[in-house]
Amino acid sequence: MKHTTWKKPSRRARTAQLIQQAYKVTAPRSADVVIVGGGAAGLACAIILAEHGISPCIIEQNLELGTSILPTGNGACNFSTTSLNPLGYNNPHFVEQSFGSDALQDIYAFFKRCGLLWCSKEDRLYPHSLQASSVTSVLRSTLESYKHTHICGCTVTRIDQRDTGFKISYENLWDLQTMQRATHDRIRKTILAQSVVIACGGKNNLPNLPSLLSTTDFTPLLCPLLCADDPLFVLTGLRAQAKLSLERADKVIWQEAGELLIRDYGISGIVSFNASRFARPQDRIIVNFLPEYTTSQAYELIYNALLSYKERVHNVHMSVAVVQKTYTERDLACALSGIFAPELAQFFAKTSFINLNQKTQNSTDLNTYAEALRLTIQSYKLRFISTTQTMSAQVHRGGISSTDINPHTLEAHHIPGLYVIGEALDIDGMCGGYNLSWAWKSGITAAQSICASYKTLKDK
Repeated sequence: MKHTTWKKPSRRARTAQLIQQAYKVTAPRSADVVIVGGGAAGLACAIILAEHGISPCIIEQNLELGTSILPTGNGACNFSTTSLNPLGYNNPHFVEQSFGSDALQDIYAFFKRCGLLWCSKEDRLYPHSLQASSVTSVLRSTLESYKHTHICGCTVTRIDQRDTGFKISYENLWDLQTMQRATHDRIRKTILAQSVVIACGGKNNLPNLPSLLSTTDFTPLLCPLLCADDPLFVLTGLRAQAKLSLERADKVIWQEAGELLIRDYGISGIVSFNASRFARPQDRIIVNFLPEYTTSQAYELIYNALLSYKERVHNVHMSVAVVQKTYTERDLACALSGIFAPELAQFFAKTSFINLNQKTQNSTDLNTYAEALRLTIQSYKLRFISTTQTMSAQVHRGGISSTDINPHTLEAHHIPGLYVIGEALDIDGMCGGYNLSWAWKSGITAAQSICASYKTLKDK
C-alpha cells in the first residue's frame, strides 16, 4: 500500500492561500457586535458572545486569528499564573475591580469549555503540549463551532458614533492580484454595529476614535535592557540567579529576584523584562548575584571560602606566600568556583582584584579580600540607557486611558456600546502570564457586559 506524504506549504504559498480566503469572506453590512482585533482578548470576547447567541464580527489585521498569541512564552504560551494578583499590574485598583472575585477560576472555566488541557511549571500555566499553537487552535475551533464572521487582512481606520450605534470604517491590507501588501488604492468598506469592542493595540495602532476617548502613545515593554558598555558583557550568554534593583536619585524604586541573562549589549531574562516596566534612562541598575544572603551572611560565606581554599593549598604546598595570606587573582577565582559558574567566578575575582589594587597594594588582610569580593558580587553597578529589541516586546504600555472606562463592564463612561479590552486599554502587567490573563479576563468581562445589556433590551 502506497502512503502519501504531507508537505508543509512554503510561507509564500501559505500567505497566498490566506489572502485568497480573506477575499472570499462576504462581509456583512451590519452586525450586533464588531470586535476590532482578533488576538487573545478579541477571541475570548467573541467566544463568550457566541456562546450566548450573539453573532460577533471580528476585523483582524493579520491574515489569521490569534497569530499574536503564537510567540508568547517563547512559543510555549504561558497563558496564566496561579499567582494572579492585581498588584502585578500598573493600575492594580482598576484591575482589581475588573477581575472581580475570582479571575483565575473564570479563566480556568473558559479554557476548560474550549477543550484545552494544561500543565503548570511552578506558578505558570502552559498548554499541555507546551506549544502556543495549541491555544490558538482550540480558540479558533471553538469559535468556528458558533455563528460568527471574521474578516482578516483588514485594518480598521476609524470608528464613528451614530445615533443607533457605530459606523466602523476599514480597508484591505493585501492586493489579491500581486499577493503583496497594498500600498495604495486599498478597498475601503464600512460596517454598522450596535456595539463595538476595541481589542487591538501595541504594534497595531488604534483607529481614529470618538473624541471623548483620551489616548497615549504605545511604549514597548517586557524587553531586554540596553546598558552602558561594561566588562560584564564579555560573559554574553551566561545565565545567573540575581536580584536587580533600580536606583534613581539614590533611592531604590524597584527590585526583584530571578534569572538574569547576560548579553553583549546589556541584560535580558524575565527579571530584566520586569525591570523594563519601571526603568528610565540613566537609572542605576544594582545587580546582586547572591540575593538569598544578607550582607553579613554573604561576607561570611566568601570569607570562609577564601580561608578554606588557602588552607587546602597550604596543606599541599606549605608555601611562604600562604603563610603571609596574600592572594592572587587565580586564588580568588578558585575560592569562588564552588559558589558560581567558573566564568562568573573568574570575572568576580578579576574585577575585585582590580578594585582592590586601586585602593591598597599587596594587601595581606583576609577581611579586605572578602569584603572586596562581596561588594562586587552583591552590588555590581550598571547604567541603564534604554530598552532594546523592542520589535519583539511582549507587551506595550499606552492606549485608551482607563479613566474613560468603567472597570466593572469595560464600557466607555460617555460612549454607550463601546468597550475596550486587552492591550487597547492602558493596562500592562509583569512577566509570567499576567498580560495574557488580562486579555482573557477583560474579553470575558466585556462580553458578559454586552450579553447583559442585550438581555435588558430584549426584556424591555
